Amino acid sequence: MLNTVIIQARLGHTPELKQTNKGQFVTTFSVCCERDGNRAVMQKPQDWFSVVCYDKLAENLVRYCDKGSEVIITGRLQERGYTDIYGNDKKLIEINARAIQFIGEKKRKDQGKDGDPDARGRGVQGFEASDDESELPF
Repeated sequence: MLNTVIIQARLGHTPELKQTNKGQFVTTFSVCCERDGNRAVMQKPQDWFSVVCYDKLAENLVRYCDKGSEVIITGRLQERGYTDIYGNDKKLIEINARAIQFIGEKKRKDQGKDGDPDARGRGVQGFEASDDESELPF
């Protein structure tokens, strides 16, 4: 069976690093991906997806990405159950990320290794800075 997802999107909010009871690092965040829209209206429909990543991948995402950061995520779809605040059982389909490629500017507050402002996002699957200064939809 094949269960692979590749998506290019922007982070919907700044990711936060958390730790499980077993000491594993994890972050859950949402991403927004634009579809081809109606050019006459000049508004593109957006799809929102939940993403989860663990360990070093989660640490690097929190270190190098902020709300609006553009990324390419490779992973798989998974279903997860939870109970909401009213006691109802719910199911959620999310992307379990295996690799994240950072394709935009890194966070400004992190200067990289040894204070080097050019140390852009070294780590998970490399990092290529883009000259695209287009306005973010957030």
